[in-house]
Amino acid sequence: MPFNAKTGLPNARGTLPEKPVSFDEALAACVKYNGKGVGRRFTEHDDIGFVDIDHCFDPESGEPSEWAL
Repeated sequence: MPFNAKTGLPNARGTLPEKPVSFDEALAACVKYNGKGVGRRFTEHDDIGFVDIDHCFDPESGEPSEWAL
């Protein structure tokens, strides 16, 4: 679940902070609030895209699933 790096509270989907934090601040918040990783929020101003695929690794082998590849 994405969370606010400044407060540790969950972020509502679709909301952007007025002033994003740096990578170092995000990493420190991840440690402080027991996060599972650091992410990046994309905006309409970015010239790249992404695909978010959940549950795509085999839990026993750690290998990606065929459908995800």
